Amino acid sequence: MYVGGTSGSVSGFTMTGGSIVGNTSSADGGGATINCKQSANALLDGVTINGNTASAGNGGGIAITSGKYLSVKGCIIINNTATGGNGGGIYNAGTCYIYGSTDIGEKSAISAAHAGAGEHSNIATVTTGASPTGGQGGGIYNASTLHFGYYNDKSVTPAQVKPDTGFDGGVWYNYAADTGGGVFNAGTMMMSKGQIVRNGAKYGGGVANVDATATFASGSLTYNSASTGGGGIFNKKSDPADTTTSSVVNLNGIHVVG
Repeated sequence: MYVGGTSGSVSGFTMTGGSIVGNTSSADGGGATINCKQSANALLDGVTINGNTASAGNGGGIAITSGKYLSVKGCIIINNTATGGNGGGIYNAGTCYIYGSTDIGEKSAISAAHAGAGEHSNIATVTTGASPTGGQGGGIYNASTLHFGYYNDKSVTPAQVKPDTGFDGGVWYNYAADTGGGVFNAGTMMMSKGQIVRNGAKYGGGVANVDATATFASGSLTYNSASTGGGGIFNKKSDPADTTTSSVVNLNGIHVVG
C-alpha cells in the first residue's frame, strides 16, 4: 500500500480505525494506492479517508491497481477529489469489496437545504482552461470488479463472495463533471442492499454503465440527477455495431426513485 503518494508496498495489511487525511498525489491515489494481491488480506476497517486529492491521476481517496484487491469495511470516504482523472472517492482497477456500512460521500449532507448549496462530497473532474471538460465516477469509478454490499468470506475454502445482509451504507452526494455521479461502471458491478442517493453528473447521476455489466440484487437509487440524460441509471454501448461487446443492466430487486 502506498499512502499519500509515497512509495512502498506490503503483501497484505489490515488498517483498523484512524484516518488518511489531506494528502495530494500527482499520480493515482491521492489518499492511498492499494497494490495487494487477492491471496493477501487487504482490509480497511473503520477508516476515515477525507480531503485527499489526485491532482493528475485517478482515485482522489483510494486507487486500487490492476489485478489487485481491497476490502473496505465500515469506512467513511468523503471530500476527496480527482482533479485530473476519474474516481473522486475510489478508483478500482482490481477487485473491491465494499460492506459493513461504508459510506462513499457524506450521508449527513443529504438534505434539501444542503443539496441546493452547490456543494458535493467526492468529485471527479478534468478541467481544460476554465471549464470542466471531463471526469467520471464522482463516488466510485470501477474498471474491473466491484462488489457493493458483499464481502469475501475467507473462513471457508475456497473463499466465497457473500452478501452482507446488514449492509446499510451507500454512495451519497458525489459529483462527476461528465459521467457517473455516484458510480461509473466500466467492468462488472454487483450491488446487494445499500443506497445510491443524490449524486449528480452530466450523464448518469446515480450510475453510468458503459460497455459493462451491472447487477442490482437489492437496494435503492433515489433522487440522483443528470443535466443531460439518465438521472438514475445511464446505460450505453459505445459502438452499437460491435457484436463482441455489450452493456447490460440487470434490475433484479432495486428500487429506483426520482
